[in-house]
Amino acid sequence: MGGVIHLKYEEIKQIPSIQTYIREADKALLTLGYTEHSFPHVGRVAVRAKYILETLGYSAHDIELVQIADILGHSSIEVTR
Repeated sequence: MGGVIHLKYEEIKQIPSIQTYIREADKALLTLGYTEHSFPHVGRVAVRAKYILETLGYSAHDIELVQIADILGHSSIEVTR
């Protein structure tokens, strides 16, 4: 069995398959009439989430998890649409 792999938000957003899912999700949402959900949108959501959680006193670990959830959530839109 392998060990645990710890990836950071900045590393995850560089994974080619994640980038592909986000590009395809953006295309799908545009077709459905939604506004832009590409990399700038994903980045804005992550930055705003980080700011809010820092303001509320959350740990760096929790902030990292929320940013990861943001990018994985946006990348899964293509799968669910």
